[in-house]
Amino acid sequence: MDFSFPKLSETETKDGKLPLTFFATVVDRSDTSTSTDPTPINANSSFGFQRNKVPLEKGFSQIGWMRLTTANKNLNGLNGASLRRDITMNEVSQHNTPEDAWTTMNGKVYNLTPYLKYHPGGVQILLGVAGKDCLALFKKHHAWVNAHALLEKCFIGYLEQPSV
Repeated sequence: MDFSFPKLSETETKDGKLPLTFFATVVDRSDTSTSTDPTPINANSSFGFQRNKVPLEKGFSQIGWMRLTTANKNLNGLNGASLRRDITMNEVSQHNTPEDAWTTMNGKVYNLTPYLKYHPGGVQILLGVAGKDCLALFKKHHAWVNAHALLEKCFIGYLEQPSV
C-alpha cells in the first residue's frame, strides 16, 4: 500500500520532517482499481494462528452488529413465530445461500443471513458452513467467544433429537 500524509501547518522538526501527531490523517494513495473484492488482512493473533480479517463495508462492524441486535427483537426470520424444536439437518442443508444461510452449533440452529456482512472474516468463510454444523470451524477461530450471545437474535430453534 502507498500511504501518504497530508501536510500539517505545524513547524518542521530539526531533521526537516513534519511530526505525525494525534490529529494527523493517513490517506491510502494506492491503486484500488484492481479489484472490488475485499482483500484479507493477515494478522497474527495472540493464540498462535494467523487470522484473515476482511475490510467490511461502512456500517458493518461488530459495533454495527451490536446496534442492530439491540434495535431489533429478532433477526431469525421466523416473523414472530415460536422457536422450533423439530429442525432436521436435512432442512438446515437446504439453507446454504447468501440470501438464506442457516447453520447449527451445539444442537441449536441459527439464521446467519443477517450476520454475514458483519463477520470480520468475511462472508465467504460463513458461507462455507451455511447448511452445515459450524462448531469445529467456530472453535478453531473463536473458542473464547460466546456464539449464542453473539447470534442470540438469529436463533431459530433446536435440532430434532434423534429417536432412541
